[in-house]
Amino acid sequence: MLKTKIAQSDSLINLKLLENNHDGLIIILPDKYLKLAIINITAGGISGGYRKYLTAIIPRLAACSDIDEILCVAPSSLETVKWLSVSQKIKFVPCESFRFMRHSPDALLKLALDGFDPDVIFVPLERCMKYRDVPVVTMVQNMAPLSNIRVSSGALDKVKCLVQAFEARLAVKSATAVIAPTEYVKNFLTNTLGVKENKIITIHYGSDTVPTSVRSPRGLNSEEALRNRFVLTAGSIEVYRGIEDLIQVMGPLGKIFPGLKLLVAGGARTGTQRYFQGLKKYASQLGLANDIVWLGNLSAEELSW
Repeated sequence: MLKTKIAQSDSLINLKLLENNHDGLIIILPDKYLKLAIINITAGGISGGYRKYLTAIIPRLAACSDIDEILCVAPSSLETVKWLSVSQKIKFVPCESFRFMRHSPDALLKLALDGFDPDVIFVPLERCMKYRDVPVVTMVQNMAPLSNIRVSSGALDKVKCLVQAFEARLAVKSATAVIAPTEYVKNFLTNTLGVKENKIITIHYGSDTVPTSVRSPRGLNSEEALRNRFVLTAGSIEVYRGIEDLIQVMGPLGKIFPGLKLLVAGGARTGTQRYFQGLKKYASQLGLANDIVWLGNLSAEELSW
C-alpha cells in the first residue's frame, strides 16, 4: 500500500512514499528527487500549535535526502521566513489569505507553482487545494468544527465555524491522501464523513524535547505554586474545552486540598473573548477568583517548568 508519512516524530522518515500498486492511492514516487510544495492557506493568522508544528516538521523535511526542493507557501502576514529554519532547499513565497470557496491557487501562487512544478502538494491543515493533476496530501489539525460540539461564541464565530466545517469536509474528501493525528480522527473520517480508509494514514505528532532553558511562567509565584498543589490546563481558550467545568470542581477540590490553585495557560482569540470574560465572571461568582491564575500564552521554556 502506498502511504504518505509526514511526521513530527524523529522515529519516522518525515516524507516517505512507499510504492505498491495494490490499492487505490495514486501518489507516484518519481524517479527523480521529490519536489514538495507545502501550502499553508490560513486566514492570515496562525495558532501557536500550528506554528509549533511547522517549526518542527519543515526542518525535518528539508533534512530528508529524498526531497530535493521545498516550496513553502503562506500569507505574507505570517512572516514564516523570520521564524522557520532557513535551508538551501526551501524557497518561501507568499499567497493570498484563505477565501471561502476558492480552491485553486491565486494568480501569484499559480505563477510560483508553475515555475516550481511540484511532484506532491502538502496542505498541513483542512483546506482544499486543486492544482493540475498533482496529488494533494492534507492533514486534519482541528477537529472542533467537524465534531458537532459547541465551538462558537457569538453569531460571527458560528458562521466562521460552519465555513471551516464545510471546507474541512471538502478538503479530506478531495485529497489524494489524508493524515490523521489519532485513531479517533481516522475513525471519524471513515465512519462519519465516509472517507475511504485506504487513503488515510494515522501519524501521531510525537513528543517534544525539553528546552535547555526552563523558567517559571510570568505572573506566577513559583515557590507558592510548588509549595501547594495545583491543577494545570494548557491550550487556547475555546468554548469546546469546557473550562467552566474545571472551575466548578475547584470548589470541592479546594476543601480536600487546601490552597489548591488552578493554572490556566493559553490565550483567547477575538471570537472567544466573550467566553473568556464569562469564565472570569463565573469564577468570581463561585468565590474562586483568587484560586485561579490566568497565565496567558506561554513559551516552550515556561510550559516545561
